[in-house]
Amino acid sequence: MTALYFLFTLLLETPVHLALLRGRPLAHVMLACLLVNGITHPLASYLSLEWDWNFWLLEALVWAVEGVLIFITWRISALKSALLSFAANGVSAGAGLLWMAFFA
Repeated sequence: MTALYFLFTLLLETPVHLALLRGRPLAHVMLACLLVNGITHPLASYLSLEWDWNFWLLEALVWAVEGVLIFITWRISALKSALLSFAANGVSAGAGLLWMAFFA
């Protein structure tokens, strides 16, 4: 099931990355989104499922780590990196909360 959640995360976050990184090659943005989420998603899933970490604490951690990774990857301002990470994770976290509210 975790792989399915990862796929949903990519489907939700990639358009945000594409919108905020206009002018960058599509394949580069998609690959960067895959790699950034490939680092944070398994760790967040593990901490959530095995250690029962607080949802909001995990989201804050993911936001911070992905913001740094985006900053390093794209060499954009720290503010733009943080906003991109916040927007992308806001979309996927919001969808996750809705999913849990209706189906869990």
